[in-house]
Amino acid sequence: MQDPTATVNLTAAAVISFTISFLKKQSWFPWLTADTEKLNRMVAIGLSAFAALGVDFEFNHAAGTLVITGLHLTAILVACWHMVVQFVYTHGWFKATSASDQIVCLFKAIIKAQAAGEPAAPAASLPATSGASSSV
Repeated sequence: MQDPTATVNLTAAAVISFTISFLKKQSWFPWLTADTEKLNRMVAIGLSAFAALGVDFEFNHAAGTLVITGLHLTAILVACWHMVVQFVYTHGWFKATSASDQIVCLFKAIIKAQAAGEPAAPAASLPATSGASSSV
C-alpha cells in the first residue's frame, strides 16, 4: 500500500518547485531569478513550511472575519519536522528536474553541431541553462 503522506509531500514538492521555476523565468516577477540563490532557497523553505504546517483558515466575506485553526504547540513542533522533510523533498525534486534542463541543452547542442557538420561540442563549451545552476 502506498503511503498517502509521501504522495502529498511529493505532490507539494513538485508544485513548489515548478512554481519557483516558473516565477524565475517571468520578467514581471523580478524578485526570483537564477542569480538570487539565497532568496530562492528562502522562498522554498517558506513554501515548504506552509505546505507542512497544515493550518486551516476560513474567511467569511460577509462578516469580514478570518478564522485560523490548527495552531497549537504540538502542531507547530510536528510541523517543524514536516517542514524539514518537505524542504528535502522540494530540493530533491528541483535537483532531479533541473538536471533534465541540462540534458535537453546537451542534446540541442549535439543536434545543432551535427546539423552544421561539426563534431559534437564538448560539455565544457555548452551554454549554461538559466534555471539549472540556481538552487531552490
